[in-house]
Amino acid sequence: MKKCLSAILTIALIFMFAACTNPNGQQNETTTSNSISEDNSNKQTDADVTVKDTTTQKANANNDAKQNPPAQNKPSSYGQQSNSSNSKEKDRQFKAGNSAFIDINQAVQATSQIADTIYQAWFFAIYESKDYTDYSSILTRYCRRTSLDSNDVTSTVDALLSVMGYEPGNDLHRCALLRTNSGAVDVVISIYTAKGWFESIGDSLESAQKNISSLSKDYDEYTDRETLRLYYSEAWEYYNFVLSPTGSFSTLENTVNTYESNLRKYNNQLSFTYLY
Repeated sequence: MKKCLSAILTIALIFMFAACTNPNGQQNETTTSNSISEDNSNKQTDADVTVKDTTTQKANANNDAKQNPPAQNKPSSYGQQSNSSNSKEKDRQFKAGNSAFIDINQAVQATSQIADTIYQAWFFAIYESKDYTDYSSILTRYCRRTSLDSNDVTSTVDALLSVMGYEPGNDLHRCALLRTNSGAVDVVISIYTAKGWFESIGDSLESAQKNISSLSKDYDEYTDRETLRLYYSEAWEYYNFVLSPTGSFSTLENTVNTYESNLRKYNNQLSFTYLY
C-alpha cells in the first residue's frame, strides 16, 4: 500500500514538475500569434504607405500636367514665322495688284481721250470740212472740234505732206489733207505721239503686266487676279486700236463703245478690291 501511494505521488510530482518547467508551450503560441499579428500589421502599414505614395505621385503628375501643358498646344516659332511670312506675301500681292490697277486706269483714261479726239477728227472730215474753203477756216473749225492746238496741227499737217511728197506750207494741200478721213485722223495720232502720250500709255501697261505676272493664284481672293488680267487685256487691245484705227466711221463708234463698256465693267468690279 505504501508502495502504491509512493508511486502515485511520484507520478503527480512528475506532472507538476513538467507543468512548471515547460510553460513555453502557451507562450510560444502567444509569441507566434503576436509575430503573425505584427507581420500583418507591418504588411498593412507598407501597403498603406504604398497606396499613399501612389496617390501622391498621381496628384503631383496631375499638378505638373496643369502647370505644364503639352508642348504641342503651344504655338511654335515656326508657325509664327509662317503666319508672318504669309501676311507679308499677302500684303505684297495686294500692293502689286493695286499698282497694276492704277497703271491700267491711267492708260485707259489717256486712250479714251485719244479715241475721242480721233472720233471728232473723223467726224469733221466727213460732215464739216466741205463747208469751209480756205485753210484758216478749216483749221479753226478742226481745232474747235478736236481741242488740238492750231500750231501743233499746222506743223503736223506740213510734216505729213512732206512725207507724202507734197509741198509743205501750201494751203490747198493743207485743206485737202484735213478733208480726207485718213489725213484728219493721222494728224491726231501724230500729235499725241509727238507729245509722248502713246509711249506713256505703253509704259503704264507694261508696268501693269509685270505686276500682274507676279500675282499667284493662291491669293486670288485678295487680288481678283483674273478680273485684273481681263482689264489689262482689254486696255491693251484698246490702246493698239487707237494707235492704228481700222474700219469705217460707223464701226469706229461701235468699237470704241464696246471697249469703253467692257473697261467700265472691269473697273467697277475691281473697285471693290483696290484703291485708286
